[in-house]
This record gives sequence, C-alpha cells and structure tokens, in this order.
Amino acid sequence: MVTSYYFFLFTFISLTFLCNNNINPTAAESPDLINNICSKALNAPQCLEFLRPLYHPGDSVRTLTQNTIKSSSTFVFLVYDEIHVREKQTIRDPVLNKIFNKCGEEYTAAVNALNQGIELLQSGDYQNLPSIASNALSQTQSCDTNFTPGEPEPSDFKILAQKAQNVCSIVLILSKQLVSGKF
Repeated sequence: MVTSYYFFLFTFISLTFLCNNNINPTAAESPDLINNICSKALNAPQCLEFLRPLYHPGDSVRTLTQNTIKSSSTFVFLVYDEIHVREKQTIRDPVLNKIFNKCGEEYTAAVNALNQGIELLQSGDYQNLPSIASNALSQTQSCDTNFTPGEPEPSDFKILAQKAQNVCSIVLILSKQLVSGKF
C-alpha cells in the first residue's frame, strides 16, 4: 500500500512539474540524450519514467539538470517525510526507531545537498555539482546500511529508498555530463 502511494507521488510530482512548466507531454523527446542518461542510471526504466516529463525538446542539458535536481529534491524530501512517519511508528522499538532516526539525518543531508546543487547550478558553478550529487546519492545509500539481518529494511521502504537513490544517480549523471560537455 505504501509503495503504491509513493508510486502515485512519484508520478504526481512528475506530472505536476510537467503542467507547471507548460510542457507538452506528447512532444518528442531527445531519445539520444534521455536514453544515454538512463542507460547509466541505477534503474533505467524508472529513470525514463522520471526524466521524460522533465525534458522539453530544445531544452539545454543545464535546464534538464535544473528540472531534475528540483524534482529529485522534492522526491527525496517525500522519502524523508516517510522516514519521519516510520520513526514515530517505531517509538516502542528502540533499535528500529534509532535506525529510522539515523536515516532521517542522512536524508536531511541528501535534501540539503540537492538544494545546494540548485544554488550551484544557478550560480554557474558546474564543477562542484558532481560532488554534491555524489554526496546526495551516498547519503541515501547510507540509510540502507543501517538495517541489519536482525532489523531488516521493510520491503516497501526499500523500494522507496531505491527510487530515491535512482533519482540521485540521475542528478549525478547529468552533473557529470554538464561538466564534461559530452552529451
């Protein structure tokens, strides 16, 4: 149930961004650019689903990167909200509560890194974008390492966390391409 809820949110964020930017969903995308990026992502099908609504023909890689960072930040923040809910739900399980608390700290750092990426992009400081994106990805991945065989990661949360990691990987790929100038 939680997974379908977050799939809905994932789709809703993409569609909201699409509508707010007056993007025509039937417009042709740049298959080479989108496919190139998604072929390097942690999950190519999710990447395609995430990027297609964010790209408008004629957009620069910088514009696509900016749109992707904003949407990724929103999605990672939604995962942080879920962590906060689970933290409250596990108040009587100190071990699991501590794990979700630590995940909350890591996701806070990931959201902050993505927001810093937006600022860097707006200032034209592309050189530091890959390290910021890498930091966001590392922070989301760190949450998974907090779970142990004795306290396994709930499967619905793991799916959500993997989507967060994937959107961060997309930001990292775009950041590297923006810096290298190779599209």
